[in-house]
Amino acid sequence: MKRTALILITTLALLTSEALTLMATRAALPQKPMALQAQSLGFFYKQDAPVRYQGIRSRWKAKHTNELTLDADAELTRLAYEQANVEAPLEEWRFQGGPAPGLFSGKLHLYNNGSEAMLNVPLKVVVRAFVGELQPDPMLKLTDYDRLESSARWEDVSSSVVQIPAVGPGSDKQVEVMRFELLPFLAQHAGKWPLRVDITVSAPNMASSHQVLTLIPDHFALPAYTR
Repeated sequence: MKRTALILITTLALLTSEALTLMATRAALPQKPMALQAQSLGFFYKQDAPVRYQGIRSRWKAKHTNELTLDADAELTRLAYEQANVEAPLEEWRFQGGPAPGLFSGKLHLYNNGSEAMLNVPLKVVVRAFVGELQPDPMLKLTDYDRLESSARWEDVSSSVVQIPAVGPGSDKQVEVMRFELLPFLAQHAGKWPLRVDITVSAPNMASSHQVLTLIPDHFALPAYTR
């Protein structure tokens, strides 16, 4: 019995040693890169959307006698965005008097460096916002940026899956993964402002990609829907 037990122990020790050696050998081998790569993730807006919005709003006012509601204004903003076609990167919202679109998108640039097509790729998209209190300074009557920053907290905005039918071998594709509508967001967050909007995109065969957009509110006037 002792001899049999000794043989079993020796055999198990050899098998364990071989398994560890095989694992170490595999770990030492160069890892095959992921076939699907996120080349870039960024925010975009339509440069000609404000002009189209003004035209759409003028026509709306000519047909209606009532005041433009927040929901109607958001719908006009969407319509102007759909009709606009001059797209440009958005790196900061209202930076030094720059663009301040009411609707902007997030787009991912994918590249398949493998030898086979990637089919039915599910992109998981998580959008978060760093939301703070948007109130005027009682003395200066200007936006209280210190309070806005110190009161801000991260909160989830949305979590979705964008299905990509196919990405051919050696080819790339730009995919819209989200749209952020400012007016509806502010309506749901009275007296608050999204200081930052964060996107994270991941997929089974791709390393996750992450991007943040800073939104700077106006110094002098608080929109009526935030009061």
